Amino acid sequence: EALLQEADEAIGPFNVYNFYDNCGDSNQAHATHAAHAAHAAQAPQLRSLLQHAQRLGTSAAPLPSTGGQEYPCGTGHAATVWANSAAVRQALHVRPEAFYGRPWSLQAGAGMQYTTYTGASYDLYPGLLQHIDVLIYNGDVDACVPYSSNADWVDALAQQQGYAQVQPWRPWRLRTVPAGYVTIYAAAAHTLTFLTVKESGHMVPQYQPERAFTFFSRWLEGKPFIGP
Repeated sequence: EALLQEADEAIGPFNVYNFYDNCGDSNQAHATHAAHAAHAAQAPQLRSLLQHAQRLGTSAAPLPSTGGQEYPCGTGHAATVWANSAAVRQALHVRPEAFYGRPWSLQAGAGMQYTTYTGASYDLYPGLLQHIDVLIYNGDVDACVPYSSNADWVDALAQQQGYAQVQPWRPWRLRTVPAGYVTIYAAAAHTLTFLTVKESGHMVPQYQPERAFTFFSRWLEGKPFIGP
């Protein structure tokens, strides 16, 4: 415990969902770590993974609480305001009693009773690949779910299912600027694609909305990720 505390102090505060976010010591950081603790309590198998992240941001830092940004580190303020807008809720057909009658928040699902199953990735995706194309994407500055781990998992899944790599690891671009990397595997009539989004944290549409819209659009429209 003492060594972990020493390591935390040496690293300093950062946002585990986006390690290039500018984070100072603040109540927001403590709230974020409390949310991590709640998730770990619901899924004990993640506790060891998140234990380190839960304490980050608690040591003093010379940055102000917003880390020099216009928003608190790791905040979901904009999403919360948007989702609770009456016009948005009406457009999305959200019933007044949704979220137990309370305003929506990033932790709106806290307290729900359900059973987690960590083997879902191993059991679900082989079946999906028999019927549909699959795209797995990752922000490349996400420390909670590092893209390198997902890349290894996708490659192992492809080999297990007999998929051959038909598109080597290459940059995909937005207006000639590299926006991430992509590799594609294929077998029979279906494909398995792994794509990263440059300078994006865990919630890709939140951190890189234009890049997210671009790759989603290309995916849904069947357009190549690489090329004009």
